[in-house]
Amino acid sequence: MLQIGAQCSHSDCGEVDFLPILCVACKDYFCRFHATVDGHSCKSARLGQQAPATSSSPLLRCSAGNCGKPSLEAFIAAASDDQGRTPAKCTQCQQSFCAEHRHPKSHGCSEQAPAPPPKNDKARALLAKHFSSTKSTTATRTASKLC
Repeated sequence: MLQIGAQCSHSDCGEVDFLPILCVACKDYFCRFHATVDGHSCKSARLGQQAPATSSSPLLRCSAGNCGKPSLEAFIAAASDDQGRTPAKCTQCQQSFCAEHRHPKSHGCSEQAPAPPPKNDKARALLAKHFSSTKSTTATRTASKLC
């Protein structure tokens, strides 16, 4: 069976989350509701254990209005190396958000992602050169003969 996501490690939850968040203090995975230190009463953080030092701040906060929760980018940056990882930023505005505000609609994203440039301009030009853009009646005649 295909294993996607992880089960929340909180004793009262157990929800299977498709975007589990790793606690940098206790190294357990949690759903978005229990990912914060206070959300799962992290004993490792309470004992004074520090998160490993990383190049980006592990305390980066959500960019949405009055939300003070840590962003997903902060959790990912603290849990892995920067090379080869997918950034947890909005694809449209490139800001970091928590699990609740990660989708563009949930944080009121107004900036639209630029349209990707066509990858096959040369192929389109070649097709236009060799094939006319007018409709052919050959297919219509063939179809009518079959009926």
